[in-house]
Amino acid sequence: MKAAASAKKPIAWVTGLALVAGLALLLRPRNDGRADSTPPSTKSPAISFPARNSERPSTTPREASKRTSLTVDELVAIYEKEGADAALAAAKGLTGPDRDSQVVFILTYLARIDPEWVAKALAESGLSTTHQGFIVSAVMEHWKDGEKALAWASGFTGDLRKSAVGMALRILVRTDPEKALAYVDAMPDSGNRSQALTDLFASWGEHDPKAALAHLDHLSPDERVRTTELIAGAWARKSPREVIAWIGTVQDKATSDRLLQEVALNWSSVALDDAKAWIATLPDSLKAGILESIAERERNTIRCGDESTQPPPDQGWKNKPVAEMTETDLRNWGFQDPTGAKTYLERATGETDLSELATAVAAGMTAKETPAAIFEWAQSLDAKTGGNAALRLAIISWASTKPAEAADAIDQAAPERRLPLATALAETWSRNDPAAAAAWAASYPGNDQKTLVREVIQQWAGSEPREAYAWLATLPAGGSRDEGISYMLIRESSSDPASLVPWIELLSTPELQKEKRAVLDQDLKRAHGE
Repeated sequence: MKAAASAKKPIAWVTGLALVAGLALLLRPRNDGRADSTPPSTKSPAISFPARNSERPSTTPREASKRTSLTVDELVAIYEKEGADAALAAAKGLTGPDRDSQVVFILTYLARIDPEWVAKALAESGLSTTHQGFIVSAVMEHWKDGEKALAWASGFTGDLRKSAVGMALRILVRTDPEKALAYVDAMPDSGNRSQALTDLFASWGEHDPKAALAHLDHLSPDERVRTTELIAGAWARKSPREVIAWIGTVQDKATSDRLLQEVALNWSSVALDDAKAWIATLPDSLKAGILESIAERERNTIRCGDESTQPPPDQGWKNKPVAEMTETDLRNWGFQDPTGAKTYLERATGETDLSELATAVAAGMTAKETPAAIFEWAQSLDAKTGGNAALRLAIISWASTKPAEAADAIDQAAPERRLPLATALAETWSRNDPAAAAAWAASYPGNDQKTLVREVIQQWAGSEPREAYAWLATLPAGGSRDEGISYMLIRESSSDPASLVPWIELLSTPELQKEKRAVLDQDLKRAHGE
């Protein structure tokens, strides 16, 4: 949907006053210069709760404990009305096979709002180590206090401890690199120390590469070589021209060539066309190897927004009828025999769900075909044959390079396919260029706009909350702004509920205002220790 100019509607002076007051409170400078989901505190690190039982007693319907499943909307509704304890208790009380996935959902959802509370709740969640890994990732994504995060991560064991410590170091090195380095220096030589160094310097290299390079004396000669490459790669994803200029000061040609290859691989992962234009200027001897490395990466990577590790491929699919193939069989077929799999998909009648096969084929096509070509091919497949999955992969790939073209393509898709594709575009586009994604979402027609507004706000508020909320305030009254405000109330209520009061007045219906005010009143009482 192309951005369209919209006439600004006059706002009554009462609403305008509420808007100004709300922005002034919510967007005022804080300790770190941005809105934060955890309030500043002078006390020693402790776990804070979004809702204590004494303040918001659990009144989950009795029938919930007898149910085998709850929808995500039902779990969120329990949280909004009764608090985090009640929502988690409802998920843990399920008796069916969906119990663990529902607990994972509500903890992941709450991690965006109060990661410290989730960190404490995880210990009593009853989840397996694998499921705990999902929650650790969600918590670390939203936790701003690296020191607390590292103390918590150190309490795990095995591989989970290794990954959790690495993620915590990525947080801590951005605010207190000396403490992060001291932690790693105290670790014995092992695979855990090597991983910790990788995580620390990869994050530091992206945040402050020059400072990271100045601290390489903490490392052994072998560690220094690989760490320099890590820093160069992280720097390239953010400021490729700067790191190329720095590499020009490196005297050793072999080291310089290795670093240039690292820059090319990382830059091409975020801006392929720009990186290839630069690669074309390199000497032929260096250029050939770099282009082959990029091509190999494209052949072996599923670029569909799912970074979960896939099982090793095997040949078992060859001996099974299609109707008996597992998801792994379908993926292996798509990777090992893409031509045959593509032909089968084009002739399939839709009797079997072939989404995994279509996704694998589309992923393989990204190495040679443009997103537009993949999109056109996927449109020929129906939903059962895997067309929707392949279309989504094409849009995500497209959004990384030419999101406006992806938006135009979505307009040409069948009406029933547009919203899932538009949501995928909004999610990816908002990570790369939230202001442009917001302008597109604001111009999207119909009732689906509110879904896109929520997606943009959710992604944008994670990195630039003040800018995100300022944009939200510019939307006209209605369902889309209500959706964005409702998300903001959830995200910010645990840290600064007083700043949210004026936003209640901007909700479009008295019923919605009453509902959200009741929830906010509970947060205000909690904030005042009542």
